[in-house]
Amino acid sequence: MNSARRQGIIPTHPAEAVDLPSVDGSGVERGVFTPAEVKMWVVATSKGTKREEWKIADQEWKTLILQAYFTGARLGDCCRMTWANVNQTPGTLTFTQSKTHKNLEVPLHPELLSHLESLASTDKPEVYVMPQMARVKPSGRHGLSEGFNRRMRRADLDTQKVESAGVPQLSRRTFHALRHSFTSALANAGVAPELRMKLTGHKSAAVHRGYSHHEMKTLPEAVAKMPGL
Repeated sequence: MNSARRQGIIPTHPAEAVDLPSVDGSGVERGVFTPAEVKMWVVATSKGTKREEWKIADQEWKTLILQAYFTGARLGDCCRMTWANVNQTPGTLTFTQSKTHKNLEVPLHPELLSHLESLASTDKPEVYVMPQMARVKPSGRHGLSEGFNRRMRRADLDTQKVESAGVPQLSRRTFHALRHSFTSALANAGVAPELRMKLTGHKSAAVHRGYSHHEMKTLPEAVAKMPGL
């Protein structure tokens, strides 16, 4: 609509007077994961299982969890990462956000860098870091989001269901909560808001405030302030 107005196709933006919904569109404040909870999750994933649906992708789930927690990247962006996006020297992750089309270069936390180095077994840059994940849809009954919820239960982590009329409706802690956890961990470590926005690719302070639940140095130093697992 704004583009049409600028081009003179319409005289005014018909939705300008409409109040925007809350940040996540559900009216439910997102939860966050503590470093201890993320570690519990990684340990539960690393134990392995006899069930084939979990066994095949356990290593990739570990990579996905670590990547999301230590970079704040969204689910779709995480799964589409190739080795071309990973720069082991100087230790950064460079990618284009699918939602905003913004180019980001995020310094790799030492624990994530070490994990990725343990996986690197190809010199083909076009190969996905998580080949199995790249083939699975994010949504749907057998999608990654639902798989995430199953693994939450497997690790005995609370999804923090919000009740409406006594019936659980929405979860405060979905995969996207890892993005909130990243920004909150940075905030708790004293990283300045403008640096947090640069690392997450947020366009406005208003959006970013919805991600930092607890209220200029170099970016690598900022990421290094995050507590390890």
